[in-house]
Amino acid sequence: MLALLYGNRIRCFPHVINIATQTLLRYLTGISPDAEREDIDLGDLFDETLDTLSMAETISDEDYRTALLLDPLGHSRKIVTWCRASGPRREGFSEAIEDGNKGKLFRVRNLQLALDEPTRWDSSYFMAARLIKLAEAVKLFLSRQEKEKDPSKKPPSMLSDTELQVLRDIQQVLKVAHLAQQALSSERTPTLSSVLRAYELIVQGWELLSSRLPNLKHAISAGLAKIRTYEQKSRQNQMFILAIVLNPSMKLKWIKDKWGAEEAAKARAAVRSSMLAYRRSSCQVARRNGGVALTPQNSAASLSSSNSVVDIASKRQQSALSELESFIVELSSSTQSQESDEGSTGITGPDLPSEAALSAEDEIITDLELGAYLSEPRPSGGVNMLAFWSGRSLQFPLLSSVALDVLPVQASSVPCERVFSSAKETTTHRRANLSTELMMALQVLKFIYRQERLDFTSHLVRKEDDYEISKFAPGEAARLLKEGKLRELWDLLDEGVVLNDD
Repeated sequence: MLALLYGNRIRCFPHVINIATQTLLRYLTGISPDAEREDIDLGDLFDETLDTLSMAETISDEDYRTALLLDPLGHSRKIVTWCRASGPRREGFSEAIEDGNKGKLFRVRNLQLALDEPTRWDSSYFMAARLIKLAEAVKLFLSRQEKEKDPSKKPPSMLSDTELQVLRDIQQVLKVAHLAQQALSSERTPTLSSVLRAYELIVQGWELLSSRLPNLKHAISAGLAKIRTYEQKSRQNQMFILAIVLNPSMKLKWIKDKWGAEEAAKARAAVRSSMLAYRRSSCQVARRNGGVALTPQNSAASLSSSNSVVDIASKRQQSALSELESFIVELSSSTQSQESDEGSTGITGPDLPSEAALSAEDEIITDLELGAYLSEPRPSGGVNMLAFWSGRSLQFPLLSSVALDVLPVQASSVPCERVFSSAKETTTHRRANLSTELMMALQVLKFIYRQERLDFTSHLVRKEDDYEISKFAPGEAARLLKEGKLRELWDLLDEGVVLNDD
C-alpha cells in the first residue's frame, strides 16, 4: 500500500556511496569529465552542474600537487598487481616481510597486498590501507627485484614519501564512506531508518576533512555534491521518514534534532496519514467480510523468527554507526566543525480523502495509538525492530501494519541481487521446467537454511555445559545423599567440583 502512496523508488545506499566515491576519486587528479569510464556505469560520475573547485584553487603546495598528479592510487594499483602477479612473487613478498621482521627493520604481520577490484566496493580503500601498512616491506621487496634484467619483468618504483602522504590523506577520505557503507550492509536487520543518519555523518565527515586536508578540497567537494544530491532525493521519499519514526530508538527526536520542530511535525503528519490509510483499508475489508476486520498479528508473528540472530545484527549495525561517529569526533577534535546544509525534507502527506470524509472515530483511534507510541521511552543502543513490532501488533495494530510494509525495505539492493544470482544456481539446465511455485519454495528454503533459520539437527548437538566436568548435574548431590554414597560425594567435593543443585 505504501508503495502506491509514496512510490517505490528506494535508491541502493551502497551504490550511491560508490557513485560519490568514484566521483571524488576521478576529480582527484583533475581528469577531464570527457575521460573514458568503462568500469563504472552507475550514474554520471562527472556533472558539469556540480559546484566543485579546481586543483589550482585548492593546492598551494607544489610538491603535493605534483605527487597528486602522478596519481598515487593508480601507481599503487601497478605495485600491487606486480607484487601479486605470480606465486613466486607472492612467496618472495612473504619472505621479505619475514626477513624484515627478523632484522628488526620493521614489524608487520605477514600479509599479502590487497587488489583494487572495479567490481568490489571499498576495494580502493582496502588496497590503500594495506599498502600503507606494508609500505616498508614493499620497499624492501621491490629493491630486491631491481636486479631483474628482463625489462618486461622490471618492478615499478616505490611511492615517494610525498606520494605516500597523499595516499594516507586519500585513505582518510575513503574511510568515512567505508564505515557508512559497512554499517548499512546488513541483511538480517532493517536498515532503512539509518540511511539519512548515515548521509548526515558522511557530509559531516567530509566537510571536516575538507578543512583538515585543503589540498584535497576540490575532490571532496565533488563527492559532497553527489552525496547531497542523493540525500535530498531520499529526504523527499516518505518511506525513509516512516522508517525513522518506526525505529523505537529514533522516533521523532532525530528529525527534530537535525531538521527542526517544523519538519518533525510534518513527519508526524505523514505517519498519521499512513495510519489513517490502513485504518480506512481495514474498514473496507471488514465491510467485505461481514464486519470482521483483519489484524496484523498473524503476519507480524512471522517477524519474530531468529531473534537472537537479529539482535546480534542490530547491535553490529549500531556499533558500526558508532564507529563512524567516533571517527568524525576524532576528526573534529583538530578541525572546527562546519554547519551542513539541512534543506527541507519536502514531507507531504499521501493523496488521501479529506479529513471530513474520515469518521471521527478513525481519527481518535489513530491519534491515541500514535500518541501512545511516541510517548513511550526510547530504548538506547541497538534495537531489534523485528522483535519489537512483532510483540506490539495488538498494542499498536495500525503502526504494526505500517511496519510490515516498511521494515522489509532495505537500504541496500545487494540481498535482492544475491537472491537472483542464487536462482541461477537453482534453475540449472536439468531443472529448466520447475514451476513458479516450486521455484519460489526452493529459493525461500535455501535462503532460510543459509541464514541458519532452519536447523533440523540443533537438538542433536551437545551443549557446552554437557562437557563441563567441574559441575554436578542438577539433583546429583541429592541423589548421592539419598543413596548413602557419602564417600563418593565427599571425594567429588574434595576435588573442587561445584554443586549445581537448586
